[in-house]
Amino acid sequence: MMFMVAWEKFYFYFVTGSNSELSASFARPALYQGAFLILKDYFPFGSGFGSYACYASGLYYSPIYYQYGLDVVQGLDEYEGAFISDTFFPQIAQFGVV
Repeated sequence: MMFMVAWEKFYFYFVTGSNSELSASFARPALYQGAFLILKDYFPFGSGFGSYACYASGLYYSPIYYQYGLDVVQGLDEYEGAFISDTFFPQIAQFGVV
């Protein structure tokens, strides 16, 4: 039963909700996809403290959202960023792998 519930949630967020373009996906999968792109582009130190997927990045609206096209995703835009600090693991992108 637990596997079925977890699979439905995974499928909804990451298969149905993610497209090839970040701008056409849901907020949470877009944050995860953006985190991988940031880790790749800003290797090994990340994009900097308070720049991605945290409260400060939404409060002062980090330019990294514009850079990766996340500013057009519903829930991640500058004026209604309700999902910016909604997940934990994408925050790792601001710290990098070091």
